[in-house]
Amino acid sequence: MASSVRADEATAAWHFAVSPVAELTAPGGPTEGPSDPFSPAPFVVVPEPGAVVAKEIPEPPSLTVFAAKGDRLFDLGPAFQRVSKMSAGSWVIWNETRHLLIAHGDLSLLGTVERFSRFERQPKMATLSFEWFRGNDPADKPVRRVECRGRSGRELAGSWKATDVLPAPGIASVKFSGQPEFADSPDTIDLPFKLEWAERCQDGDLSWSVDSGVSIADASSKSLLFFQVVSPSGETWRICGEAHRVLADGTLLREARWVERAGKAEALVPGVDDAYLKPALEVEIAGTKLTKKTYWLPVEAIKGLTADPSAADALSGLKEIKVPASLLGGIGGKLLDVKPLLKNCGIVLGERDWACYDPMRNELHLAVVEQGALPLLDQIDMLVEPGCTYPPRNVRVGLRMVEQGATPAAVKEMSVTGRSGRRAVVDCAGKGGNLLRWIVEPTIGDSDSLVDLHHECLLPAAMAGAVVEASANVTLAVGRDLEWQVSEAGGKRTGLLLRAEVVRALGSEDTR
Repeated sequence: MASSVRADEATAAWHFAVSPVAELTAPGGPTEGPSDPFSPAPFVVVPEPGAVVAKEIPEPPSLTVFAAKGDRLFDLGPAFQRVSKMSAGSWVIWNETRHLLIAHGDLSLLGTVERFSRFERQPKMATLSFEWFRGNDPADKPVRRVECRGRSGRELAGSWKATDVLPAPGIASVKFSGQPEFADSPDTIDLPFKLEWAERCQDGDLSWSVDSGVSIADASSKSLLFFQVVSPSGETWRICGEAHRVLADGTLLREARWVERAGKAEALVPGVDDAYLKPALEVEIAGTKLTKKTYWLPVEAIKGLTADPSAADALSGLKEIKVPASLLGGIGGKLLDVKPLLKNCGIVLGERDWACYDPMRNELHLAVVEQGALPLLDQIDMLVEPGCTYPPRNVRVGLRMVEQGATPAAVKEMSVTGRSGRRAVVDCAGKGGNLLRWIVEPTIGDSDSLVDLHHECLLPAAMAGAVVEASANVTLAVGRDLEWQVSEAGGKRTGLLLRAEVVRALGSEDTR
């Protein structure tokens, strides 16, 4: 088995819930044409007339972390030779044991394998999880966790109720429903949801409900804080959640696409953390100082710059170029040169400038000589920014009561996360009826620095010092408290404060 790897080559792997071998080896295949993902062909090695035989091989042609001794491997190189020129040392195999399509070669071959295997066209579902935490410690384990899976655009619902007597404090029952929608952004899930639960208390259970909606980054490993409250019982509760795309066998989409680097498997997860529009940086290439900028652009956006965007081979005319290490070029150091596309759009770059695209990571890298860099980058911004994918934003609204003059000073608070322009409703009821009701409808302003908020509230004495019923329309400076109502009596001053945070879809820690 050969173990040497050329600097301009790499090994990548794609997980399939159902084997693609039959389609790849069929007469006339592989093709980029549409197929019915709900009627996939079974795995076969017996060829039809004109088909390619997928021969079983004892080991991969070169060492890879994506195959181990005992795995059933099939050679698909002859199938892909029909659509791509494969250089010496390149190979494509199917690992039936791990359900991985594995390819080794340059960027052109890896891109061809991904397109013609129809990896992106596999049917996908959503998996949702909700967790209830007691207290504020991030290291706490959830008191209750529920998870469910289902199709995009269809409602998911479920419930859980304790069959034994639970001590207070605790969660006696939960009920959830949600309708996940795969958003236009390729890595975002929109999730309208309603959560209901019974809080076990010494003086009788409290019935809570939160009706809201959020956007969640599919590939993020962070959970998003949906709701937090210091309950009338005195207990602090947090509810967090996640939403992810999964394949038909339950594999997370963010764990279905891999590249091998230095003998280790690294998940290729575009659109997470740093995959959105990045700030300009200074780099040096061959003694020349340049200003570098990176955009996250789907392949369709790059095709939109070509003469015939609808053509399946719209990118076939682009040449591959070796990219300097300082540009962090993608797999194997070879990317597609998009200077000709920019020139066709009226943007002419100099000989020492760089414009290259990584179709595996969906990243457009630009590096322009410092003199005259800003005007050029401004032109490119206007050209490509409409196709960029930015992280959807949620708004977290907090309501806090601060009582001064008490010993010690009392602080009660709650917060709810929702989408801009969407109403969120929080309810809490006890034996005596409705104790708390809070309605918020935030709208992000022209920038992320201001939030217009309509809110209505009914607060119990346990939270506000007295029963408070009020409504208001206010403008909040993001990240700053606004004291919107004050009451004074008996030497005590009680202030009710509102606060808004703009939260990206990446997770509860990512606020700005």
